Amino acid sequence: MLEFLKNLLSPDGYMPHGQCYLWQTSLVGLHVVSDALIAIAYFSIPIMLVYFINKRKDIPFSFVFAMFGVFIVLCGTGHLLDIWTLWHPAYWLTGGVRALTALVSCYTALQLVNLLPQFLALKTPDALEALNQELQAEILERQRAEEALRNIVTGTASATGKDFFPALVKHLAIALDVPHVIISEALGDPPEQLRVLAAWTDQPIGEHCTLTMAGNPCSVVVQGAQLCHYPDNLQQRFPNSAIVKAMQAESYLGMPLLGTSGRVIGNLCLLHTKPLAADESKNALFKVFAARAAAELERQWLEQARKEAYEALEFRVEERTTELLDINTALEAEIQERIAAEAELQRMAERERVTTRIILRMRQSLDLDDVFSTTTVELRQAVRCDRALIYRFNPDWSGNVVAESVAADWKAIVPFRIDDPELAKIAIDQPNCVVKRLNGTESLIQDTYLQGNEGGRFRQKTGYCSVPDVYAAGFDPCYLELLETLQARAYVIVPIFCGSQLWGLLATYQNTAPRQWQDAEIRVVSQISSQLGVAVQQAELFAQTQQQSAALRQAKETADAASRAKSEFLANMSHELRTPLNAVLGFTQLMACDSSLTQTQQEHVRIINRSGAHLLKLINDVLEMSKIEAGRTALDVNRFNLHHLLHNLEDMLRLRAESKGLQLIFACSDTVPQDVIADEGKLQQVLLNLLGNSIKFAQQGSVTLRVYGSDEQQTTNSLPGAIASPEAQAMLLHFEVQDTGPGIAPNEQQKLFKPFEQTRAGLSASEGTGLGLAISQKFVHLMGGEITVTSELNQGSTFAFAIPINYVDAIATPVSPPLETIVGVAAGQPTYRLLIAEDNVTNRYLLSEMLHIPGFELKWADNGQEAIELCKQWQPHLIFMDWRMPVMDGVEATRRIKADAQIDQTVIIALTASAFEEQRQAFLGAGCDDFISKPFQRHLLFSKISQHLGIQYQHEAADRDQATLQCEPCTPLKPEHLAQTNASKANSLKTVLATLPETWRVQLKRAALEGSDSRMFELLEQMPASQVALKESLIQLAENFQFDQILTLIALADAIGTGDLA
Repeated sequence: MLEFLKNLLSPDGYMPHGQCYLWQTSLVGLHVVSDALIAIAYFSIPIMLVYFINKRKDIPFSFVFAMFGVFIVLCGTGHLLDIWTLWHPAYWLTGGVRALTALVSCYTALQLVNLLPQFLALKTPDALEALNQELQAEILERQRAEEALRNIVTGTASATGKDFFPALVKHLAIALDVPHVIISEALGDPPEQLRVLAAWTDQPIGEHCTLTMAGNPCSVVVQGAQLCHYPDNLQQRFPNSAIVKAMQAESYLGMPLLGTSGRVIGNLCLLHTKPLAADESKNALFKVFAARAAAELERQWLEQARKEAYEALEFRVEERTTELLDINTALEAEIQERIAAEAELQRMAERERVTTRIILRMRQSLDLDDVFSTTTVELRQAVRCDRALIYRFNPDWSGNVVAESVAADWKAIVPFRIDDPELAKIAIDQPNCVVKRLNGTESLIQDTYLQGNEGGRFRQKTGYCSVPDVYAAGFDPCYLELLETLQARAYVIVPIFCGSQLWGLLATYQNTAPRQWQDAEIRVVSQISSQLGVAVQQAELFAQTQQQSAALRQAKETADAASRAKSEFLANMSHELRTPLNAVLGFTQLMACDSSLTQTQQEHVRIINRSGAHLLKLINDVLEMSKIEAGRTALDVNRFNLHHLLHNLEDMLRLRAESKGLQLIFACSDTVPQDVIADEGKLQQVLLNLLGNSIKFAQQGSVTLRVYGSDEQQTTNSLPGAIASPEAQAMLLHFEVQDTGPGIAPNEQQKLFKPFEQTRAGLSASEGTGLGLAISQKFVHLMGGEITVTSELNQGSTFAFAIPINYVDAIATPVSPPLETIVGVAAGQPTYRLLIAEDNVTNRYLLSEMLHIPGFELKWADNGQEAIELCKQWQPHLIFMDWRMPVMDGVEATRRIKADAQIDQTVIIALTASAFEEQRQAFLGAGCDDFISKPFQRHLLFSKISQHLGIQYQHEAADRDQATLQCEPCTPLKPEHLAQTNASKANSLKTVLATLPETWRVQLKRAALEGSDSRMFELLEQMPASQVALKESLIQLAENFQFDQILTLIALADAIGTGDLA
């Protein structure tokens, strides 16, 4: 590198050219040395500038310094190029560098032109020094003001009540360095005088003296309600002011004392013997303490008002004491509570805030442990003490600490152990010590004094213990040693009352030093103790509520168990009653088919049938009411023609009404839709019951049914049992049944809808069970309404209800074809094997007789186990399975048969005497294909067999003789049976039946198809008295459950009516 430089700058390499063409070697050397030194200087200056900017980043105009650095670097580069061109004529390079230098220099000069005003605006050192001195003076003045404010606050912080105003004027005068400061209270409304509360002056102005407002500078302050400042010439401004003259005041500064309502309540002023210039800091300080003085003055007014009210109340209590000597203790307690309540209304705002916060935290839980823990923590922080605890009394007046909150670095009492040797020594070694007994198994210190005196002074609700210094309280040495061990120097203890019972104590301790407990702090602790008592009461009430809830749940479970027992009893009774009743009605049906019976014997059979049917109706009513009470009755909502139902009701009841000379009126409004969605069966039963009762009890006049609709403001899905249909609309349907009967007494109307209750008219009628209206009311409740009654004696009665329904467009009602008598299995079919599983011999025999037709082969089993064995051996097509059997019941037998792959295809039809759906569902759940309820009709047996086996039957001709009309043979037909028929009587019955209304015949046909003997009897009761023969014949068929014969008779009558059969 060195050799390269030597060769580069060697004199031998010098080539004279340009302006240095004639230069001598010494001149060239001079230029080289000079340019090199200048370049070095140029390069050193930017380095120092960069260093300076880096160290003084706060200096302004750093950008200009950077541009100067760039300019100087370019200048140094130019001098180096001058040396270079002595050997190498690189004039373009030198020119380019010079052009760049010119550009940078021009840009820098332009920036300097723009920044020159800012340079000139910079403060000179002298100006900066003056400004610094002004700031120091302001800081000093600020410090003096803060010191004055601190002195005033310190001087007035501990002063309250009467001592506040003297302390305020004193420290304010010292702080503001003025000779006279006066604070006064405005008298009158509007104020006319000022009463001096406190004054700091060398003039004899006594406290509570009165100053007149006229000619006084204070009047300007009070009347203007704003700060007033007179810097000089005060005596010339107010020449008549005595106080200004007395104090030789030259200047004045006054500030009004404004109450919370904005009214002027006083004046705070200062007077000076010298001119007093305006000073914002003094004015601000004056405003602050004027506001504080106003607040204190109002507080004293409130305190005085409270004292006066209390004194007045005391006077009234004393005045009334003589008159209330004979009042009991309860009234005296109430007066004391009222006095305490009125005193409690005067609590301070700070106390309210603290206590409210603690109470809110207490109310967040009903767990006493959480309440106690939260209360001690919040109370210790609120009163700023070192320890807070809750002490609970036991029934024997011993006690223990249940909760504690202690500041850091202090020993906790909870948990406290007997293994503390120091405390144990203090408590045990001195037998006469007040506090001596410790319990090592619990966190407790027992106070034997409190235990012996049953709470001592704390049994009084107003009693509390406040000790500012334990060493000045005169305690026993052993108690002092205990307190020293617990690190207590001062404490406040208040009682906790749960109602009128002393429950425990709430204590706060100061450990660091003695403490003068303030009244507000004691009131806070007292109020918290009261709320703790309330919390304890609430927790105990909550515990009692939980116990009551548990008792109610237990009672509900007991009631549910009783309801289940009742249901089980009714289920058993249903089975026990229906099983023999099935035999009674079945065999009377067989006996009615016996032509060898005399007329008297036939009448006896009819009596037995009617009695059995009546007994079955009673059983059904009782079970229906039981199902309603157990909540097992549900709506069977379907779509039906309401107008058709009403027409049928009218046709069915008209004959019965006319036979009694009554006028039956059906008034249906145009607003009633035709096709509705509701429970048709229950609605029809309710209307039949209400109309039937009116016809039964009315002896003359009329019975009227009114039906009309009104808008219902609810959706279809809100209706009871509604069927989801997009085109359905809602309506409230009203029904009223009015009669001109004997009426119902008001005292009897209350029991109309009670089960087994009847009015006097009902009892005199000697019929009915007293369940009709009760069941009707329950049905109406299910449909979303309620039956109401309006009645007066001898004025008739009106029963009314309204139910919500949905209505849709009209639909056609299908007509069921008539049934024909079955005499055997149709030709061309195999013999079907039927197994009867029934332990009751009578019922088994009855079934055998009913199913004894050509084409059926019958066998029977006494129990479920035998039925399974016969099923495996004999392979029957169908089994009639009874529920209750010995060895194995029908449900278990069905389950096992359906579980066997060899015989699981066997059809099983359950025979049950239960009226409850749960027991029927048990059969279906076990695998039964169908079920039949006892007592049953013969045609239903054949219908179920045909449904499951697909059997075709051979039917008897529709024009059979009297034997066919009177009874269906239960054994295969024989020629001698047919010979005993009476065709003329059959023709007479069908001819008379054809004269009756078609709608009534349709209802009779529907009842026969449904196998409802009770419904059949209701329809037959509506027949006129002139049709006794037809009525008795139909009753006989219905009592014998020969509904297929009735259907055949109706079909013949319909054929006569249409002219198809003469």
